[in-house]
Amino acid sequence: MIFRLLLAILLQSPYILSKSAQVVHTTNRKIRGNHLNITGTTVREYLGIPYAMPPVNESRFGIPKSRIKNGNDDSIFNATKFGNSCMQDYYPRGFESKYSNDTFENQSEDCLYLNIWVPRTGRKNNSEDSNDDEKNKGVLVFIHGGVLDTDHILLQKRN
Repeated sequence: MIFRLLLAILLQSPYILSKSAQVVHTTNRKIRGNHLNITGTTVREYLGIPYAMPPVNESRFGIPKSRIKNGNDDSIFNATKFGNSCMQDYYPRGFESKYSNDTFENQSEDCLYLNIWVPRTGRKNNSEDSNDDEKNKGVLVFIHGGVLDTDHILLQKRN
């Protein structure tokens, strides 16, 4: 009985993955993201997209170097997981740290990543697998405070 149940779940996996995976063609490479449903609105989510080379070792205090790939690169970047958060100390800070579920895992000097959320308006194209044809969309850039001492992008309250 359990074997049949597991087999049924595994056979449905490709369908589930294809519904959640959204590939976008950019000028530099293809990026795979997620579909989310937030209060009845479909949102495309692209996580952990690197925008510069990691500032580690001899590059630590240097000028950032582009991480843009060659436009002919046919590989698909998997943007379905958060990138690392920047290094910082963790120490208890009263109520929030005592009752918070936030973790300070996945910290690294390699922390130059973008997270992008795109609402799917569907005004011009209702196909689930296609990109919206709209050219102009609103952009919200959120740069959290914390002076590199507290807070990071992996906190659920930031997403």
